[in-house]
Amino acid sequence: MSVKKPPSKVEILSEERMLDAFIDVDSVTFRHETFAGPMSEPVERQVYRTRQACAVLIWDTAIERLVLVRQFRIQAHLSGGGWVIEIAAGMLDEGEDPYEAAVREVAEETGYEVAGLTHIITCLTAPGVMTERIHIYYAEVSGRARIATGLDEEGEDIETLAITPDEAHGLLKSGEICDAKTIIALQWWLAR
Repeated sequence: MSVKKPPSKVEILSEERMLDAFIDVDSVTFRHETFAGPMSEPVERQVYRTRQACAVLIWDTAIERLVLVRQFRIQAHLSGGGWVIEIAAGMLDEGEDPYEAAVREVAEETGYEVAGLTHIITCLTAPGVMTERIHIYYAEVSGRARIATGLDEEGEDIETLAITPDEAHGLLKSGEICDAKTIIALQWWLAR
């Protein structure tokens, strides 16, 4: 089976900033070329504009454990659970390289120093509502450099977890790990 290219013509008819904050929200009215050929009727959508993000699955070779973090997420709380187990992650600063941001986030959130990263995948997190693109990496480390719990100025309160692959599999199976980037990274790791 060959997959042909989708239609490519898009017309932005209007854009209006509805919220200018940590995540910006725009109302965008657009038309796009349809599979049948003509342009669609105008469609209005709200777009959550975010910076790019990075995330890192860590394997500590000294203790033979996967390193994850647990922190409170108000968004998760509002949809049924607040304390989320996930891989170390964060947003890129303006103009920052994803690789450099990933190394920085690991140090801030876990206290591990990363010498090298393996790129797993770059994907859109919720393309129906957000512009966020996340770069997911894997890192092997040997021993923790220092205790870290996130940045106070960002309101972070982070617990570092060191778990076996079997424990990770169990947390995935039970649904206790429900964060998409973490599921992607762990499924990649467990399939290796």
